[in-house]
Amino acid sequence: MVMSRGISPSRVSAAVATATVVLAILLAVVAPVCAGGRTYSSFCKAACDGKKLDYVGKCEDPAGCATVACTADYAPVCGANGKTYSNRCNAECTGTEEGPGPIMCPMLYAPVCSTDGKTYGNACLAGAANATVASQGECSSATVCTLEYNPVCGSNGKTYGNDCAAQAAGVKVASKGACPPPPNPFKRCAVGVSTAQCFADPCASASCPADSTAYCFASYCRVATYRGVNVGACDYLFLDSAGKVVNCTRAADGGGGGGIVVAGGDDEEPATMDCDSELYDPVCGNDGKTYGNACLAEAANTTVATNGTCGPANPFEPCEGGSVVRCLADPCASATCLGFPKSSCFANYCSSKTVQGVTVDPCKALWLDAAGKVTACKTCPCPRILAPVCGTDNVTYNNDCIATCAGARVAYKGKCANPAGCAAVLCPNLKAEVCGNDGVTYDNLCRVSCTGVSFKLGACPTTTNKPNRKLVL
Repeated sequence: MVMSRGISPSRVSAAVATATVVLAILLAVVAPVCAGGRTYSSFCKAACDGKKLDYVGKCEDPAGCATVACTADYAPVCGANGKTYSNRCNAECTGTEEGPGPIMCPMLYAPVCSTDGKTYGNACLAGAANATVASQGECSSATVCTLEYNPVCGSNGKTYGNDCAAQAAGVKVASKGACPPPPNPFKRCAVGVSTAQCFADPCASASCPADSTAYCFASYCRVATYRGVNVGACDYLFLDSAGKVVNCTRAADGGGGGGIVVAGGDDEEPATMDCDSELYDPVCGNDGKTYGNACLAEAANTTVATNGTCGPANPFEPCEGGSVVRCLADPCASATCLGFPKSSCFANYCSSKTVQGVTVDPCKALWLDAAGKVTACKTCPCPRILAPVCGTDNVTYNNDCIATCAGARVAYKGKCANPAGCAAVLCPNLKAEVCGNDGVTYDNLCRVSCTGVSFKLGACPTTTNKPNRKLVL
């Protein structure tokens, strides 16, 4: 059996809610719940009837106080229904217990999809999260976008075929319609610089094989400079939608150093950067290529995306024909490659595509190793059993099989301790020691519960570390 957190009424403060969870963990017994205005002997029975949880504990019945003579003492208590009673007697005579109790759910994987679009392990766990079951089975994870061309401009400055395509790419829509071109850097010549007369439009016969979406701007100034690039009279420059200079003559294999040409014109001297080609401090450029150092990346007119070498290129970009599908969730968010934990995950937002002989459907994931080869991620079949263990790499795995498959040894059973979970919890300074599965003795139940680690009552047999975290809200 696994236990889920009790659902506190909205009027109960965060501090009381935390204390409720701690109490639920300590008791770990089946308790009555109030659901749909009716008292059930357990939460599971209420969930089976399709009832939504009101609160943990028996439903309030004021008629029960008719034959009880309670004192007028004022010693307020909070009932499981979120109401404050003047004293314990006045709460108990209604059948209401003090504070919410625990919820017990079976460790059975019978997935259900809730109305909020989330998948839960079973109906009991959905109800424990106060969610309503919409259908049996896992929630659908993919939605295909239509081919309707109703362009929108994304917040990244790129034009998408429609709103759905932008959302599928994880980009917010900045405006309706195609993105506008960047401002013309040569609209006005610098002070003291005269204009030139050109026999033809310099951009009329210009092309940019490196980026077919780049915009061409002609200079009718005798002398002009844009972002460090010198552009002569009747010359031209290609810019992307963000206004960055595009290197249209860059070699296909990228990298390298020395001088590069970023503007058109046969008489123009190339813009150069003095980079140390012998310095190897690799960076990954926004073009997906690895450069020896940041200077060489800048010389190639590329900004640094990350430090270190680039991973394999995305095999799905660009989508053939520009057809993009919309996925309700990132396919890589829940994907795992147990046998090859260092592989890179790529989501397919295109129509079905075959990569190295492997057909990948829309909204599915594909794993590639550092060399860009498809990895076989199903070499370690593990049962879908939830019996969490903490690995020696301080990562929580659903069971020991998955941990072993990922190349990690099991440090202890249960979830890994996460002290960060206590950052917003106010724990009392009580001394009631409990032993965490991580071998650490904690001062009390609250201080161990907020870490998420499993535990047992009493101090650990041979422990020297007894943290006394003083945490504030």
